[in-house]
Amino acid sequence: MDFIAKRACKVLVADHGSPSPLPTQDPWSIVSTLKGAGFAQVFGYTGIEGLRKSLFQNYPLQGQGKTGETDPQKNPAWCILGIGCADDIDQAFGLLRDLQQDLRGAPILVTFIVDKADQTLLPDAFALGLWTWMSRPLTPISFVQEIQHLSARLSAQECDTRLLAAEYLRRYLVEAQDWGSLMALEETLTDYYYNQPQLLLHLAEAQILGGRLDDGVAALKRAQFYDRKLEKKALALLTRYGQSESRDREMAKGALPFKNAVIVDQDTAIIRALTEALHRGGVKEIVTFEDGMVAWEAMRTMREPSLLISEWRMQGLTGPALIQRMRGYGFIDVPIVILSSLLKPTDGGLLTEMSVANVIAKPLAKADLLTALEWTAIQERLPSEIRSMERRILAMLKAGKRQAAQRLKDVYMVHEEVSLGEQKYMDAEFYFDQGQYQEAKLAAIESIKLLGKSSLLPLNLLGKCLLKLKDFDAALRILEQARQISPENLGRILDLAELHLNRNDTDKAFEMVSKARSIDPTLERIDSIEARVHIVAHRTKKALELIQKMESLSEIVGYMNNHAVALAQVGKFADAVTLYKNTLDSLPTENYGRPDRAHARLVVTYNLALCLCRQQELQTAVDVLQPVAATPDLEDPVVKKAGVLLQKINKSLESGVTLNFSSAQQGEAGGLPAKSQNFASVLLDTGGTSVAKSDPLGPCLAGLFKVTPKSVSSLT
Repeated sequence: MDFIAKRACKVLVADHGSPSPLPTQDPWSIVSTLKGAGFAQVFGYTGIEGLRKSLFQNYPLQGQGKTGETDPQKNPAWCILGIGCADDIDQAFGLLRDLQQDLRGAPILVTFIVDKADQTLLPDAFALGLWTWMSRPLTPISFVQEIQHLSARLSAQECDTRLLAAEYLRRYLVEAQDWGSLMALEETLTDYYYNQPQLLLHLAEAQILGGRLDDGVAALKRAQFYDRKLEKKALALLTRYGQSESRDREMAKGALPFKNAVIVDQDTAIIRALTEALHRGGVKEIVTFEDGMVAWEAMRTMREPSLLISEWRMQGLTGPALIQRMRGYGFIDVPIVILSSLLKPTDGGLLTEMSVANVIAKPLAKADLLTALEWTAIQERLPSEIRSMERRILAMLKAGKRQAAQRLKDVYMVHEEVSLGEQKYMDAEFYFDQGQYQEAKLAAIESIKLLGKSSLLPLNLLGKCLLKLKDFDAALRILEQARQISPENLGRILDLAELHLNRNDTDKAFEMVSKARSIDPTLERIDSIEARVHIVAHRTKKALELIQKMESLSEIVGYMNNHAVALAQVGKFADAVTLYKNTLDSLPTENYGRPDRAHARLVVTYNLALCLCRQQELQTAVDVLQPVAATPDLEDPVVKKAGVLLQKINKSLESGVTLNFSSAQQGEAGGLPAKSQNFASVLLDTGGTSVAKSDPLGPCLAGLFKVTPKSVSSLT
């Protein structure tokens, strides 16, 4: 909303009184000027600290006492701070830091009014969330003009406060000729707003001013690729900086908007054809691999590539395993193009779930290859096909880009080809992203009713909701139904393995583990789940073989302790004791200089003793605890707890008084997670802690912009 144009917001002003630029005139008041301009709710303070105290007393931040008003029309929306001395600067920056905590979903925007000499503080202020700034001297007329300009620019940016903040920061950085910070700002904005053409123009100008001419031309070519109407602006920008004669022919070449690309294919002729096509399209940085595993190990050390082109069935690590590892690793934005003549009908589901952008059939038709890559690029930036829209929306949600996702969702929901069932599914995804799992479940069910029981994405989402709501039996049925449609999704297979294991159905759990290993034989997470299956099934030697190869034992011990506690809480003490003993038999006895291994054994042993105490098997508990209490590592907190518990048990044995424990005391040794995060929680967000994700950024540039050392390279 353009609250400035509507004058429909509460404004807080801290100013010592704005001096007139002419010595014969009286100081004027920002408060009275704002009221005269139509703002009805304006409150003035003589200093920033007074404003801050009033703000937090009447509208406290989350976690700061009572809950304030949540009506955005009652909450302040805008603070205007006059900076006049060193104390003002400290207090203004303190207020920005406090406001980063977010005022219950109703962010407060901050404007500084500064003297010319104080403008050097602006980059640091923007890094903390400053919205806009004004420069003294100001008169009532020029102040109102500044407000009108701000309102007009906010409307032009479709009320995106972050883009408006970028405009004001950009203005300062250009005036200060701080090309390093300017390039950092534009690069980050371009990544966040995913190649918006106008932002690419700003990026190109910053790079040219910073002396990175080739990068600037490449950014201009990307801008033109996405919006052909920008050709005149691009050439005008080159002319402005004296680059048109040497660059206009290069600008005229066709260009793909990818900064770099990774190709994975065991056929060297295919790699050569793809490399030539990408070079023709203007992609300069191309890395190629003939083996999937080699590609994966290399990409783990890289930044997320701009494009991945991969064969589906290949040596080392197959396409299905590679793309799932990439998505699980956090490479969410990269468009993936699959090359293959070997796709099966059942592969379609996994291609959809892993957000594959395009499939190009072999043998390759060179004449059509560049066209296919251009279509992929356009659908990435400005998707018009509904499956591409869905893919981009989900990728934005996973990356925490909620505002961008909502904008594209608005287009998606009114698309003539989007059915009511698909709309319900998209609503469910947004509910899930906000942590509203019951609402997401209901919307997913409505979607399945409308689209049919074979609708993979709504089915999978329903399974995720049921897991979050702890309806494990229903989740198992739904996820198994989804697995039948898309049988190679590792996250779902491992979810099912854990669900079967929680039901003590080790045969079914091992069947799922075997299926997962047939897809990705070397994935470490599979080893962890298989070891747990062997422990529950009393196959401790096989569990030990797997555990000895693991870097960390936290996941194993945390999960098994959680499982044993659950058994004890429902009165299955004998089963819990057996599980603890099996876990101990499965843990390495040799530490090889690894203190975490010794700690893991101490934790399991201590919790075994607690379980025995709850059964009043106190003498057995003493026998278990004595070696722990006698451990020479007195710095380990478990050793200290074991000593305290041993004293309590001996006192109970001597006095004959029953030793009582609360249910919360079982498994209290700590030092390891109470619940492990499963593989699906990484790939599909189906496990782990039930916490709603939030956009890591505020309404302005906090978290997005960082001050960069001033560049010494310049064309001016």
